[in-house]
Amino acid sequence: MKSFVRIGLLVAVMTGLLVIGLVAGRVLDQQAQAKEYQIGTVIAGVEVGGMTLAEAQSEIDMIAEQRRNQQVVSIYLYDSLVELPEEALNLSVPTVSSNAVEESEQIEATIDITALTEAVNQIESADLSGLVDISTLKNDIEFQLNEEPTKAPTVHLASYIEGINEERTVLANVYAPYMESTILGTWSTGLDGVVIEPRSHFSLKTALEQTNQMVVGGESLDLFSSVIYQALAKSNLELIEHHTPEKLPQSIKVGYGASVNEDHRDLVFYNPNYESMELNVQFSTEGLIVELVGTPYIQEYELVVENTETIQPRTEVTYSKKRRAGNSQVIVNGKNGYAASLFKRELNANKQEVNKVLIARNYIAATSTIEERSVYAKPEPEPELEINDADLQPVIVELPESVKEESQADRASEPQIQEQEEQSTSAEQNNQNGEAQQDFIKGVHEPADKEQDDEN
Repeated sequence: MKSFVRIGLLVAVMTGLLVIGLVAGRVLDQQAQAKEYQIGTVIAGVEVGGMTLAEAQSEIDMIAEQRRNQQVVSIYLYDSLVELPEEALNLSVPTVSSNAVEESEQIEATIDITALTEAVNQIESADLSGLVDISTLKNDIEFQLNEEPTKAPTVHLASYIEGINEERTVLANVYAPYMESTILGTWSTGLDGVVIEPRSHFSLKTALEQTNQMVVGGESLDLFSSVIYQALAKSNLELIEHHTPEKLPQSIKVGYGASVNEDHRDLVFYNPNYESMELNVQFSTEGLIVELVGTPYIQEYELVVENTETIQPRTEVTYSKKRRAGNSQVIVNGKNGYAASLFKRELNANKQEVNKVLIARNYIAATSTIEERSVYAKPEPEPELEINDADLQPVIVELPESVKEESQADRASEPQIQEQEEQSTSAEQNNQNGEAQQDFIKGVHEPADKEQDDEN
């Protein structure tokens, strides 16, 4: 009987101890969960002082999500930019624990190399197949992400492409021989070093005005504009406004001319790139040199003129009263006009054409020939009559009898009339000779030698 009592007491004691242990464990676990981190505790770069484990974990998760949204990676080359999708960014978020007081683990960012490769292939400004060092690009992006967790990195692909780098170089160079002009040097000095900002417009007239240069239209400004035009056209800049000069400036070939004046003519380009460009302009007795400076191109640009047409001058006639009837003269010699199309060709590394676009159509009107004529018309000669042999045949006309008798009587009297006229003439000559001889005898008239000869 006593043994049963002892066993019952032992069971009761063990049960009580078990219940007490369970209750104590529950209380201790609740106390552990309710434990707050000490002030100044930092986990994964997040301040969690005064927070419980659950609160700290929630705070770290929220910071990681914000970083994922903020750190959007952008890669660009020239005028093409691509953003990596969110799933390309991987963040290693730590899990906090009760002994996290001394934890120093950070939220590390990594890039999925497959997603990065796909993004590079979406760059449209050039064919980058096999040219980009993807591994180095991945490491550099990850370094920037972890070095500045709150900044979204933008990476220029040029430094990761074989054969080019980020160093700026001369993209285009245009030369024009020296032309006597006092203002060309002033314009060159004002425009030298002008920066064409990314994703913005460049206006030649505005650039000159901003550097306090006087804009005066004429051959000098047309020459200056034409050289600037060629330099900017040999790039991926987009032409917005262009005007053809009325006549080609010195040394400028057909198709390459541009005109700017103080009124409504301007030369405007748009820079579609995500980086700036710079103009270098020099003028001396050796000539005018314009350079466009920027990041080297993988491709090459060249200008070609096609569809050239020669326009013959027309003749304009003016009239003057000072000229003789029928007289005319050319007082102004005409000059030919031209029409031509300027194209830009894009060549790859193998000098093969991959693209060709029309830049502008140039038209220069012909100069008319001026001819001055008399207001008086020249009389036209009378037309010559054509006489046939048939017109020269004699025509026999039968006369009436009365006319025939009169004609015969006239012919019969003609010898008598001629004899009478001869006798009368001879008598007059004898009288004149007698008078002359009497005058000579009397000494009234002494004939000269010539007269004497005539008299003899």
